Amino acid sequence: MTAITANRVNAFLNNPPENFRAILIHGSDRGLVNERAGALANKFIGQSDNELSITRLISGDLELDPGRLSDEATSIGLFGGKRAVRVRPEKIQIADQIDNILERIPDDILVIVEAGQLTPSSKLRKMFEASTACAALPCYSDGAGDLNQIIVEHLQKSGLAIDSEAIAALSAQLGSDRQATRSELDKLALYCSGRDHVSLADIAEIISDSSMLNIDDLCDSSGLGQLQESDLLLQRLLQSNVAPDRILAGINRHYMLLHELRSSADTGGRPDDLVARYRPPIFFKRKAAVINQCRIWRLPDLNRALEIIGRAEWQIRQGDGLAGEIISTAILTICAKAGSIVGRSRAS
Repeated sequence: MTAITANRVNAFLNNPPENFRAILIHGSDRGLVNERAGALANKFIGQSDNELSITRLISGDLELDPGRLSDEATSIGLFGGKRAVRVRPEKIQIADQIDNILERIPDDILVIVEAGQLTPSSKLRKMFEASTACAALPCYSDGAGDLNQIIVEHLQKSGLAIDSEAIAALSAQLGSDRQATRSELDKLALYCSGRDHVSLADIAEIISDSSMLNIDDLCDSSGLGQLQESDLLLQRLLQSNVAPDRILAGINRHYMLLHELRSSADTGGRPDDLVARYRPPIFFKRKAAVINQCRIWRLPDLNRALEIIGRAEWQIRQGDGLAGEIISTAILTICAKAGSIVGRSRAS
């Protein structure tokens, strides 16, 4: 079995074993899949950005010529040296093709398959995890700690420092796609060129993410028990190809925020003051909704909401069904609970 766990992926990429002929990189974060596939290809061929040594195949290539993968993966190159074959099969089933050519892939060729989120029962994933000549690397969305580290390291390369408050504000605006994150950080670094520090004002000026605003709307509608509005916002996000785990991460941050505010309110703090003083600052258009939620939610209910979110995160990572359906069930369950809380609050 060669299934690389998430916490070992970076170590594997830094020093990939030489006995593997094919490696599967899969997960919902397509940007991270692409980034790691590129890093692995460059590591294998021993240089960066040598396009002559890298062959790229997409599903259209495989449909037009079913034998193309075999030809590229088993043929010796005209110019010698190591080669990498990067394959993005999308909906094309290639598990049998990979299995049939594994023993014929020469030592100087590495096949890298780039896929989206795969369930443990996926034929492609099962084949890669079972074969001793293959490895499977999962790509989960960046957690808060990962994202903070990426922010600091990426900006440091441009000679820019950033304090913890600005990191928190920036992290809340960035998504779960590694490639999109780096693109936004490049824009920020260019905007701050000639300076040595990134401020909160810089972040507000240059980082724009409409999907994040929609996720905030979804958070507030669910926290206020607005079932129809929550369902509509969720479907819009999913139809706009916002990753379900990104939506869930936003929901999780929101209920952690409510938990923190409610805990402070229970020790004597006023919701209005707590929201006004919160750092990083809560977007001014949301303050009234957050204050309202802080007043009506109680800690036991918030604990239950966080349990539901945690369960949904676990189910998505396990591939236990469709991610969209899992997150929809979680959010609407929380929303229904909020509806009963709002009704109870009005009755009292």
